[in-house]
Amino acid sequence: MCSTTEHGYGDQGSGPGASCGRDPGPVLRGRLPPLQDAAATAEEVAAEEEEEEEEGEEGQAGKGEGDEARVARTPGRLAGGPSVRRGRGKQPSRPPGMATSLKVLAACCVLLALLPRPCPALELWSKVREFFREKRPLPKEGEFVRENEFEFPGTDRRLIRALGALWDAYYECLRSSYASIGPLRSITPEAVMAFEGSSIKLPCKACISPADDPSEAVWLYQGYAEGERARPVALGESALASREDRSLLLFNLRAAQSGQFLCQAGGAVTASYFLHVANSSEPTATVYPDTAPPNKTRARPPVDVPRRGLRVFSRWQPWTGCSRCDLAGKRTRTGACTVSLAGGEAATGILGLFPAGLPCRSPLLPPQLRALPAVRDRPSEIMTGYCKVPCTGPTVYEVRDHEGRLVERANNSAGIFSIFQGVPTPPPDVQRRSRYESTSTPRITIQCPGNLNSDAPVLWQLGSQHINPIAIFQQTHGRIYIDPFGRVVINRPQVKDSNIYSCWQSKELAGTVRLIVEQKPEVTANHRVTLIGLALILGTFAYILNKVVTGRGRR
Repeated sequence: MCSTTEHGYGDQGSGPGASCGRDPGPVLRGRLPPLQDAAATAEEVAAEEEEEEEEGEEGQAGKGEGDEARVARTPGRLAGGPSVRRGRGKQPSRPPGMATSLKVLAACCVLLALLPRPCPALELWSKVREFFREKRPLPKEGEFVRENEFEFPGTDRRLIRALGALWDAYYECLRSSYASIGPLRSITPEAVMAFEGSSIKLPCKACISPADDPSEAVWLYQGYAEGERARPVALGESALASREDRSLLLFNLRAAQSGQFLCQAGGAVTASYFLHVANSSEPTATVYPDTAPPNKTRARPPVDVPRRGLRVFSRWQPWTGCSRCDLAGKRTRTGACTVSLAGGEAATGILGLFPAGLPCRSPLLPPQLRALPAVRDRPSEIMTGYCKVPCTGPTVYEVRDHEGRLVERANNSAGIFSIFQGVPTPPPDVQRRSRYESTSTPRITIQCPGNLNSDAPVLWQLGSQHINPIAIFQQTHGRIYIDPFGRVVINRPQVKDSNIYSCWQSKELAGTVRLIVEQKPEVTANHRVTLIGLALILGTFAYILNKVVTGRGRR
């Protein structure tokens, strides 16, 4: 309730009169003649009514006289003429404080009606109500469109909860990173191995705040060659960086890509990855999971080397995707031969820097350890399993307004995208190669030249016919087969092997190889016969030269 002073203005203190729905400081500071007249007239009318209703009561007589005296001191009336007096009559009695409240309320209402500008508090409240009641349509062409909805979540509770979850994950990442450095404040690198032609994912170990731009995190690469400096990873079709967590995805790996990879975000120092890409010289063995028939080879158990305090085991990677959907397909996982310190051994030497171990054929592993029989004779394992997964439907992106009504629908699987999705990442191009070989080549290995940014195993076609690995092995008596890495191996190539070999991933064409095998004439030379013939030719030439010189001397 607003309170008034003797002159009819709001109290500028901190009492009840300070909460009149407006800021009394800038509005009611000083004496404003129009407001003074309005307040005085309202008080006069209220005072006259109070005098008539409470006449005869001793307790209220003094107050009525005070009101009449105050009315007598008011300087003027409203422009509409003299005040209106009601007739005397019997009216119900009112509480003593109600009259004062009515007077104050009437004064406040008149003051609000005659203010030269609206009350700031009421104006702000009106704008807030208008903002939440307004139905904001979707941006039109040329208008501002927020690229990141987490940057301006507005009042969307779903986005606010999701943003809170991102901050929780960020602080959890900081806690785990701080705990991993230990009391010595040192970071632990990680050694990983992948086969040539396969793919690998390297998560970025830097903690990226939701307030930061993930694209600012960059990957650096440094090879094992002496004197080579770190340089940014060239991103392209075979090297991608995730937009969400900046994980590095490498496809169609080559042996030349072995080296150190480091994710750098701002000034944060993170642990490095030491990647070893194994080529065809890596010994491998095909094994099967425990669900396979009993006659199939199982994975090898770990082996300890007590004299050296080492353990040799297979470090398994996750399963790849299924090669086909809605039909029986194939999936693989690799178990890289790894050497680590046995439990309880002191962390010394190069293995002390890599608690998870080093690949058996890694150049970082000392030669004396690679020469141990338990390390030298243990192959890396490739586990093959069968799978069957349902095919997913088309990916459809929907745009809805604030009331949930559908505004736009885009079928991403058909190559149609919405403007609200931003610029889509183009799919990898189909890689095409041509190879010319001779029948004299002892072995030809055909590797898929492309990749659809997927770790799904590759399926091959010869022309328009699907290659069944078991059937082609039996039909060619082992001359042509598909190795565990998904490559076509041709021993003792023939002219009839010339064809177009196409590789597919998840029913999509990834690349083609046009193989042309030519039969070149072979020239076999016998060095002894050649030397004898050359000696005869030279002897004949010497004999003729001798005869010519002798004949000239006789003349």
